[in-house]
Amino acid sequence: MRTERVETAVKLVFESILPGAEMLFRDEQSHGEYDFDLHYPNGTLAAIEVTESTDQLQEWTSAKIRSKKEGGPIIEARHCKKSWVVRPMKDAGTISVIRNKADGYLAKVEKAGFENFKYIDAQTARRQREAGLDRFRPPRVPRCVEDICYDLKIMSGWAISAEAPSRIFISHPIGSGAVGPNTPVKAGKRESEKEDNREKLGAAKTDERHLAVYMNGLPWYALTTFEPPSAFPELPEEITHIWLIGHSGEANKPEFIVWGASKNEPWRSHVVVAPQTNPPARR
Repeated sequence: MRTERVETAVKLVFESILPGAEMLFRDEQSHGEYDFDLHYPNGTLAAIEVTESTDQLQEWTSAKIRSKKEGGPIIEARHCKKSWVVRPMKDAGTISVIRNKADGYLAKVEKAGFENFKYIDAQTARRQREAGLDRFRPPRVPRCVEDICYDLKIMSGWAISAEAPSRIFISHPIGSGAVGPNTPVKAGKRESEKEDNREKLGAAKTDERHLAVYMNGLPWYALTTFEPPSAFPELPEEITHIWLIGHSGEANKPEFIVWGASKNEPWRSHVVVAPQTNPPARR
């Protein structure tokens, strides 16, 4: 699975990391062929299959947020004096509850003097209060922060402007849980083990067969936060190289963090700032 946006990102990354190389999209994929031919400057050819590490629940929540029929991702605020961005958890459930109640909850957060908050602080505060420890040491955040995080399942929020009209932007959701350097590696391994990815690259008649995995959610967060482990990847025989790719800045800017590895090379991190370009050309 991949979109034109992901294809464009992967093309930018490869042609920036490998100066002089050119990626050409393969139109003839009726029999399950791989996605791109990578042409090296010396004339050799490599096969590239592009996929996306996705979470079905997260994608469902994102679709609910984007749905214009249900209200879209922007809320016109009536009680907030500032504009805010809120990031729901991927299991936030009914996004309409956020659309209906976020304004009132955020107005209380504003009144308490906070311009940003995180679920992890709300969780610590709630556990402290439930254990009765708040009598000895006040929590770092007030009750209104606990309420918006727990009642609306908000992972984080931050004020972005005090200019009128005030609006609330519902951001792309992110999962919760423990993350570390192995989080994106495991996500890449899952993609490398999928039968369709293995079949496509296994049928390629090239010495190099690359799998490029565009990262989302917690794997993306870990990819852009940690350094890769100093280990070799676990790859099936059909795949010789693997690349984990994620935007490091705004999604509309060509700035990426990339982890690459092969059967003979351990994980390495690359920072890629690519020139703007058009979507990959079909041929």
